[in-house]
Amino acid sequence: MPRLHRTITVPSSLEDAFEYVADFSRVAEWDPGVSRSSQTIEGGVGAGATYAVEAVFGTRTIPMTYTTTTFERPHRIVLRGTGATLTAIDEITFRTTAAGTAIDYVADIQLVWWMRVTEPLLHGRFQSLADEALAGLEAALS
Repeated sequence: MPRLHRTITVPSSLEDAFEYVADFSRVAEWDPGVSRSSQTIEGGVGAGATYAVEAVFGTRTIPMTYTTTTFERPHRIVLRGTGATLTAIDEITFRTTAAGTAIDYVADIQLVWWMRVTEPLLHGRFQSLADEALAGLEAALS
């Protein structure tokens, strides 16, 4: 199971950084690996919020549903993403630093059983996607 872990520091306040990331309908604004994202039921961000996400992997677009499973404003969000070929658990934590806000992003990805044989081949691509996503988040919050 690939685990992706990155930490960035942005000049935004803790509250602003949290609010921006917690609204996962905005993920396509900062993650180049996402072509579209929208909240599936109106009602704002928080535990239970669900999002329809179109993830881009190579030439394929993979529809996924993300659900906010943990919402601890303004310090921690956990989202569970499910698609036909994988499940992802994204845990995002926020803390104030002298330079602004540190955002720690951990994604655990579990491929469906018949895709697990490809995991070693995909490891580098998953790492690149994580780098690109966090660079985009850093740019969006700077």
